[in-house]
Amino acid sequence: MTNFDPDSLYREYQDGRLDRNTVLNLLESLIENSLVQEIRVKCVKIMEKIALRDDKKAFFTLENLMLSDSNINVRIASANALKSIFSFQAVNLINWALSNETDYDLLINLILLMSEINHDSAKKAIINALALSSEKIYTDTELQNQFLGYQKAIKKVVREYNSNNITSKALSEILINYMTIEALINKFSIVRYELENALVTELDLSEIGWNMNLWMHQDPNFVESISDITGLSNLKQLKSLNLSNNRLTDLKGLECLPKLIKLNLANNKIEHIDSVNYLTRIKGLRSLNLSGNEIVNILEDGVFGDIEVITQYQFL
Repeated sequence: MTNFDPDSLYREYQDGRLDRNTVLNLLESLIENSLVQEIRVKCVKIMEKIALRDDKKAFFTLENLMLSDSNINVRIASANALKSIFSFQAVNLINWALSNETDYDLLINLILLMSEINHDSAKKAIINALALSSEKIYTDTELQNQFLGYQKAIKKVVREYNSNNITSKALSEILINYMTIEALINKFSIVRYELENALVTELDLSEIGWNMNLWMHQDPNFVESISDITGLSNLKQLKSLNLSNNRLTDLKGLECLPKLIKLNLANNKIEHIDSVNYLTRIKGLRSLNLSGNEIVNILEDGVFGDIEVITQYQFL
């Protein structure tokens, strides 16, 4: 075959016209030579479908892709394939990556994969990652101070996890919360948060972009959409969120916060009703501050049901 694509290769494998090893070799060639992300990711997903658990060559190919490929989506797809095909062998590899990887999206995917592996070694790897996070030293004093409370809470979890019989899923959620706060602080410099059982329940991201430390010589990271806020959708236990004094125009993404009760959006650039419709999907939302946004001029009574909507500035 001179011209081939992953879908046609898979069809020919299913029809028996090509054997497994031939298809795997051709898929690997496509991954190495294609410049199209979608094709490369699809190749990895097909490898996941047809590779056998004792296929060392497939394991090393996926290992190499996960650790060193330049495309984050290819790396994530490879990590998923490793977990699916070689779950036990993947534990040590993922454990190593958790200690050495810096890309936030890949780290979160690796943690989620580890939480799905039903083996004691996977749970120990998550505990180990939590222990390392609790002892992490930051070179900047102000930065270190922002983590002290969280690191103390994690140390308590690590110390008591055996007696409390905490599940891998619960441990993973704590690690994901910590890494999300770390990513937010690295991006925005100052982040205020509150914890319950080592999980973030209150988050203050007001005035992001205006509160950057000038001595760090960083350009302001102004927030114009929810997608600008790294990992916000991963904070599933969040009850109170302050996004006031930013530049938000659209709120798509906030519907991924099922526990949210209080939301402060004062002084943004929200103008259209379509921009806030997503909020009606948050069933537990009880308080919504929209003061200082143009949208308050067109809001109709009862549009948010029983939610308390604040449309005017409140002075103490």
